Amino acid sequence: MDLESRLRVYADLSCEIIRNAAYYSAGWESNGKQKHEDSDFWVNLVGNFLDIAVLSWCFLFGDKRAEFRWQEIIPDHDKFMELLLSHLKCSSEEFEDYISCMRLYRDKRVAHRDKYLVGDLQIVYPCLDMAIKSTMFFYSKLCEEQPMMQEMYAYSELGSFYACRLSMAEAEYEKAAS
Repeated sequence: MDLESRLRVYADLSCEIIRNAAYYSAGWESNGKQKHEDSDFWVNLVGNFLDIAVLSWCFLFGDKRAEFRWQEIIPDHDKFMELLLSHLKCSSEEFEDYISCMRLYRDKRVAHRDKYLVGDLQIVYPCLDMAIKSTMFFYSKLCEEQPMMQEMYAYSELGSFYACRLSMAEAEYEKAAS
């Protein structure tokens, strides 16, 4: 696959994580939540946003064998991890614990349910804050290291993309609640 195609996949994955995280956040934090929290439709809709955000994030950060893990496009792995951990204000152990949490949710809830039909069936829903921050950081580094990204995408950073999607989703949830 040529570089431009690979960059598109990384950018699409990053935007998919951020978009779905924003829609999920808006769904659980909107004023309309109280009206919809017992509705199977709304619970599943909002839950699906979480599922896709986690699944896509695991492609970038949570699976050492994934074709589109960050290590396949960022050349200096040690430097990237050092900067990422500093940005996240966490240790490598804390980040590894977060990866484990995200993978466990992905495996139990989204991708490999059949392996978890026995034993502890409790599902821990992950907080997406670190996923959002790590994805935004990855995307910004990708834009820095790959000038072609500026030509391909309107967003040079994903903070404004997140804010836009969050605001749009909040408006939609409010409209549905009225």
